[in-house]
Amino acid sequence: MQDVTSLKLSRILLALIGLAWGAAPIAWADCPQSAKPGIDWTNCFKAGRDLSGANLSYARLSGAKLKEANLNGAVLSYAILTSTGLQSAKLRGADLSGSTLQFTMMHRADLSGANLSEAMLMMTNLTGADLTNANLKGAILVDAVLTDADLSHAIWTDGRRCASGSIGECK
Repeated sequence: MQDVTSLKLSRILLALIGLAWGAAPIAWADCPQSAKPGIDWTNCFKAGRDLSGANLSYARLSGAKLKEANLNGAVLSYAILTSTGLQSAKLRGADLSGSTLQFTMMHRADLSGANLSEAMLMMTNLTGADLTNANLKGAILVDAVLTDADLSHAIWTDGRRCASGSIGECK
C-alpha cells in the first residue's frame, strides 16, 4: 500500500515540476474517436480499417498505422501524415491535395517520410502534397494528379530515388 502511495506521489510531483518549468501538458491522441476533420490520430493503430469516404481533412495522422486501410474516396486535404504507414492502403480517388490558404499554417498535405509502398493511388489527387522522402515503391499511380507535389528524395514506384527538387514528377 505504501509503495502505491509513493508511486502516485512521485507522479504528481513530476507533473508539478514539469508545469513549474513551463513544460507543455501531455496531449493524448484521439485513437478511439471516429473519423472526422481535424482528428488527432497521431501514432494510432488503424490498420485494415474501412475509412472509405471519410473526411479526415486537417487530421493529424503522423506515425499512424494505416497499413491495408481502405481510404478510397477519403478526403485527407491538408492532413499531416508524416511517417505514416500506408503500405498497401487503398486510396483510389482520395483527395490528398493542399494549396496555400491565406489564414492557415498548413499549406499542403504532408506525407513526408510516409510509407506508401504497394499503395493503390489510382485517380488520387496529390496536388501540392509534400512527398519528400516518402516510399512509393510498387505504388500504383495510374491517373494520379501530382501537380506541384514535392517528390524530393522520395523512393519512386520502380525503386529509384528521386532527385532533390523533383516537383510533379520523379527526376
